Amino acid sequence: DVPVFDQCEPNPGIADVKGIAEAFIQNKCDSAIGLGGGGPLDATKGGLALVAQMRVDPFFSLETQSADFIGKTCRQYAAYANDDPDYVAAIPPMCAVPTTSGTGSDGGKSAVICDEMGTKVVFGHPKLMPLFAALVPQFTAGMPGGLTAATGIDAIFHSLEAYLVPTDIMINRDKMTMEEIEYCDSFALMGIELACRSLKKAVSTPDDLQSRLEMQISALYGAKAFRKGDLGGVHAAAHAIGARYHLHHGACIARMSYPVLNYSENKEGYSEEAKTRSQNVKEIISGNNSQSALSEEVKGFVNNFENVGVKTGIKDIIPTKDADAEIAALGNLAGLDGCQTNPIALDEADYTRIFALARQY
Repeated sequence: DVPVFDQCEPNPGIADVKGIAEAFIQNKCDSAIGLGGGGPLDATKGGLALVAQMRVDPFFSLETQSADFIGKTCRQYAAYANDDPDYVAAIPPMCAVPTTSGTGSDGGKSAVICDEMGTKVVFGHPKLMPLFAALVPQFTAGMPGGLTAATGIDAIFHSLEAYLVPTDIMINRDKMTMEEIEYCDSFALMGIELACRSLKKAVSTPDDLQSRLEMQISALYGAKAFRKGDLGGVHAAAHAIGARYHLHHGACIARMSYPVLNYSENKEGYSEEAKTRSQNVKEIISGNNSQSALSEEVKGFVNNFENVGVKTGIKDIIPTKDADAEIAALGNLAGLDGCQTNPIALDEADYTRIFALARQY
């Protein structure tokens, strides 16, 4: 019999990755298949990261050290794993079978896990990238319209935020070549185009397998695209409201897409490169040379799915009591988030203003 761990939460936490690692070791597994949406796939990566640590450190305590390992060490993977061939060799292989079309976890090295404080921790390693992904559109055909729209918008923003990452950051910080950057950019633009072409049909006609497959490919391309950068402010803000109010990640992306983009576009110092890249994305979304800003085009696109519960803004989820304190807390969470390769730098004060803007609608 093949051992199965099926207790994963949609927004997986330390308990989930511990459970996967424990099941893996107890059943003497040699590899794993992640089946499900982004949460289960990310949790599988987290579990395998713990398994590798248990293999190289016989004194590692799964019960008492997992949270610290995921919350701190895994965040610094580039600083430790690449210098530790024993750890890299100890990471078990993984394959992925996605049942949603948004996170792109089936095609990427990264994972998002909630730590014990509720903060979403982004970590990864190239060895955690699945060896292969099986894209089966029939698995997504039963997704409700709201979930289809939310995960699809998440896929778009993996590509969009990766495309908007400034070139100089990737050259100077990540030592990427122009060829590598252009490679990621091509995946980003193709991913956006596929999603803009297929998402409405996937929502309105759930059993249309061609549009379902194109959304799966778009999500996969998004994961390839954000090899460039660490995603940006839309994800940072979405992680904050998702962690604090336990909302679906894709729905949070939709809610924060307009506020973050609109604020960024109007912040002093928004570069010419950012404006050019925004124009390129805007033309894909609008299908023409619209004179409106990228944020307005995105807002209009997201509003197509209000009938299935996907919307912009956070007015309906911010409690009226102590609202200013809530906004400040969200700003703090977003400012601490690891997704900060923005076209223009954003800090805690910026995010606090962005959440105040988002509260208006």
